[in-house]
Amino acid sequence: MSGLQPCGTEAAYCRHIRAKEPIDEACRVAHNTYSSTRLQRKDAQELAPCGTPAAARRHKRRGEPLDYACRVAESYREAVRRARSKGLPVPGIGAVADRIPDTRAVRNGLPQPVGYVWRARTYPWAQRAIARAEAIHGQPEEAA
Repeated sequence: MSGLQPCGTEAAYCRHIRAKEPIDEACRVAHNTYSSTRLQRKDAQELAPCGTPAAARRHKRRGEPLDYACRVAESYREAVRRARSKGLPVPGIGAVADRIPDTRAVRNGLPQPVGYVWRARTYPWAQRAIARAEAIHGQPEEAA
């Protein structure tokens, strides 16, 4: 075991933990120094801007509502992941963004009213069900 780091280093601290040995003072000081510099580096990192999957995950982690750009980015990331796992061509961002209702504020800070978009309308069984419902009940009235 000639490649072991001497006491007073982070590697020696980890070795003490793995071997369930008592930790000496030099290793404890080295670990505290390593941990504090690691946290300082993490604090110094810039946050990803909105409109990226990382920002969407940050919003979810903090319990914040997702804005439109982050919803589009997260949906696109999921669409790309699904396409790649199935060996399909990767969709364009526009195909994903069109399915997400835009709820951004438009005037006076009020959200834009957006109708409910049922994504299953593309399925044949859903199209048949909609056709039967329209035959029985007529066309749905548009929301004013």
